[in-house]
Amino acid sequence: MKTILSLFILILFTIPNAHANAHHPNHSFYLINIDTGQIIDDENSDKKIYIASITKLMTLDIVLSELESGILKKTDMITISKDASHQPKSHLGLKAGSKISVDDAIKAVTVYSSNDIAYALAEHIMANTDTFVMLMNYQAKNYGMNHTQFFNPTGLPGDDDEHTNYSTDKDLALLYRHIIQSHKDNLAYFSIPEWSYKGRDYYNTNHLVGAFQGLYFSKTGYIDLSGYNLITAVERYGIQYLVIISGCNTVSERDYVISSKLKKAFKIT
Repeated sequence: MKTILSLFILILFTIPNAHANAHHPNHSFYLINIDTGQIIDDENSDKKIYIASITKLMTLDIVLSELESGILKKTDMITISKDASHQPKSHLGLKAGSKISVDDAIKAVTVYSSNDIAYALAEHIMANTDTFVMLMNYQAKNYGMNHTQFFNPTGLPGDDDEHTNYSTDKDLALLYRHIIQSHKDNLAYFSIPEWSYKGRDYYNTNHLVGAFQGLYFSKTGYIDLSGYNLITAVERYGIQYLVIISGCNTVSERDYVISSKLKKAFKIT
């Protein structure tokens, strides 16, 4: 009996974990050398993917443009509307009528991916989110992101799949290039490991920030349709790589794949 039981346990633990190895329908991966444009790894980079909170990169692009033009100041205060206060997690949970500075609002979005604050920023700039989304889509076309469509400034799922923000890895790479070229003085916002607000500490949703040497740009995303997504850039040994991944089943899977691919690219043992 003991022999049979031992054999059963051995078989049980040697069966591959199908769920862990299965690709999410939204799966894609894109790794490029930023300086040379060389594609190191490419899996479905032209495929339509639901980008979830990676959407907020376009929201932030517009916010930073307003900041750098002088229309906004970091000390300006944003009022949280009723609609903004009702945005689901991740959020700061601020009540309608409360205020937050532009500087803290940007950090809330880059570090904690706060939906309520991204929504409030959009309202502050364009009075309503519908007009802001029109600007997002205008900018996307302007950057050559021809396979991208935005329906809201947060990345939260829409009423159906067809009204949920989508893009491709290659389009997101174009957005990344625009951001690092246009907002050099504010790139530090995209690599903050943690941020404190009203007595609470918020930690970056990308666990590699502050842990993987040379990482200087990051934005995560997750909804059921997308799986766990991440766009990140790393510079080491004078070489820069951009990585975009979508459709991971868990955060740990996402982090493992990213760090493994980057270590291989940098020839780190």
